[in-house]
Amino acid sequence: MVNPTALRNDFNSIINENGVICRIRYFSPIFTSGTYDDDVSLFVSSDTWTSGLRQPINKTYGSKEGVLLEQGLITINDSKLYIPGNINMSGTLKIMIGSPTGDKYQVINDAGIIEWNINEVPVYKKVFIRRLETGSFYGE
Repeated sequence: MVNPTALRNDFNSIINENGVICRIRYFSPIFTSGTYDDDVSLFVSSDTWTSGLRQPINKTYGSKEGVLLEQGLITINDSKLYIPGNINMSGTLKIMIGSPTGDKYQVINDAGIIEWNINEVPVYKKVFIRRLETGSFYGE
């Protein structure tokens, strides 16, 4: 029988040995007037440092990424990032790959975040990401 905790530890060691340092920055949105068309200001709420393994999109016909490409949800210039399963990927966040500086990416919400669990233990997550050309969100 597979020990989910041991599998997660093995996967984390693969990411740590072969990946790069990633900073995940979480933001809190602030609405000044509370109306639906109000501008939003983003404030940094916290940072999490971890290792991640960035890979190019697999454009093979019939693959998960190939289907997302055909649907127009991702582009060939996007990437996928494998991170430990215990990292929170909800809310408004930005990922910086590299340390002390690096390229900044946003999560492609339409493509989804795929979490691989065994017996309710999160082993790893595959996150589809897109490079932020300016390095910032609007309102940051």
